Amino acid sequence: MIKKYKINYNKLKKSCKEGFSISQERTLITTPSDNNVHRIFTRSLDKGDGSGLGFEWGRLTFNAQTDEDTVYSLTIFTSDDREIAYKGAVFSLDSYLSDYGVSSADKKQLLIEKGAAVFHGMSDILLYEQKGRYLWICLEAIGTRAEFSDFCVYVPGNNFFQTFPEVYRQNGEFFHRYISVFSSMYNDLQDRINSVPELLDLDTAPPEILLMIAGWLGLETDGDFFSDEQLRALLKITFELIKIKGTRRAVEQIIGIFIDEPFYIIENEHGEPHCFTVLINRTADEKLHSRLLFLINQFKPLRTKAIIIFAGDTDAVDSGCYLDVNAKIVKITPGVLDRTTTLGGKSLLE
Repeated sequence: MIKKYKINYNKLKKSCKEGFSISQERTLITTPSDNNVHRIFTRSLDKGDGSGLGFEWGRLTFNAQTDEDTVYSLTIFTSDDREIAYKGAVFSLDSYLSDYGVSSADKKQLLIEKGAAVFHGMSDILLYEQKGRYLWICLEAIGTRAEFSDFCVYVPGNNFFQTFPEVYRQNGEFFHRYISVFSSMYNDLQDRINSVPELLDLDTAPPEILLMIAGWLGLETDGDFFSDEQLRALLKITFELIKIKGTRRAVEQIIGIFIDEPFYIIENEHGEPHCFTVLINRTADEKLHSRLLFLINQFKPLRTKAIIIFAGDTDAVDSGCYLDVNAKIVKITPGVLDRTTTLGGKSLLE
């Protein structure tokens, strides 16, 4: 069985960072600095499952996006003990690496002197030679712009290698590295399979998947009418809308997704037949008008016509007639003519 340790938001937040900021999506982003050197020291990952000393780690992966002038490296250190002896003193390595009073250069030098492994420009790293219950990571980026995300450590990381007879299982040899390629491909495929529920979850699915789900439900989403949040909210009630398609309640639910202001649906009894008016108490918005009409036409009763009126900046003529979008009654107001005042617009002299 392959276990996977994710370096989550809280782990990154508690890490000692120099020249890095962290987003809610667990993405490390470089921030401007005088020397363009950015470092982060994570707290220890604890294997801690009773497997004994000298535990072998498997594989470290993450996503890296950097500018052409940016380079990065990782320093990986493992140990069976969280405490370390250095320059005649014994102290907690977690506390030392988390201390902002100690320079980042000194911290990295300690890890290297203690036998840490350094990997340059790699985002998929085999850790078979790193042995110990605890694992520390130092990420260093030199340059102007870089983003790092989705840090994962796999253990044991090589399920194929363990199936061969012991005579073939020599760590670090060519056969070990060769089989590790297939194990990595298998692990990546397994991750993609495991992530299928997230792809189909309307709260976590990427935008392109949302459009595909909308197509499955027969919902037209042509153009850039909807933001991701609006499309997610719409898809969550689409199944219910399909069941009540052609009813007043379907139109009301669609409108409720996009506006918070009061609105009214008026059926024209004495005007144009098979026509209803949606009266919205807000200022005119042409894009919102197109978006609502596009959706309402998919769920309104057959052979009916929908008219949307924004009444936030218009006047009602009477109880059965409303002005259209961007129309307004001009009020004639009295004006005064003297030496300092001129008439403008439509004014009435009394």
